[in-house]
Amino acid sequence: MRAATSGPSSSGRRPYLPLTGGAGGVTGSRWIVLYDEDCGFCRWSLDKLLAWDRRHALRSVSIQSTQGHELLADIPEERHLDSFHLVSPDGSVRSAGAAMGPLAGLLPGGRPLAALFEAFPGLTERAYRLVAKNRNRLARLLRIDASCHVRR
Repeated sequence: MRAATSGPSSSGRRPYLPLTGGAGGVTGSRWIVLYDEDCGFCRWSLDKLLAWDRRHALRSVSIQSTQGHELLADIPEERHLDSFHLVSPDGSVRSAGAAMGPLAGLLPGGRPLAALFEAFPGLTERAYRLVAKNRNRLARLLRIDASCHVRR
């Protein structure tokens, strides 16, 4: 398990914070985004998501961490890395396309996008799976290296 950092990350963004319990429920008052720490595209996407999250409604936890495994205890372990997961403050988990609407609704200006995702759940799931299946190709197209930085 990696140690938590309390200062800014090397990108200048908020650090990826570990889960801590709190009075607000299983995850405190924040929603948890579980991500694949071994995927450069996933870390890059998370960095963009956290930059959009100006209200600090989200916390990130690696799927591979002890906390990630605890939060995904009800999901078979072989399915943990199939997608990202969103955990609500009460501990409920949504994954892949099903998590896109609630996630967008938490972000400033994201409610119209959330409504679109929730109005077309099948299309949202297929679009998510298409991106996930092609994340290595997208990383090359976006020129993202393994450290999540855009190559010049």
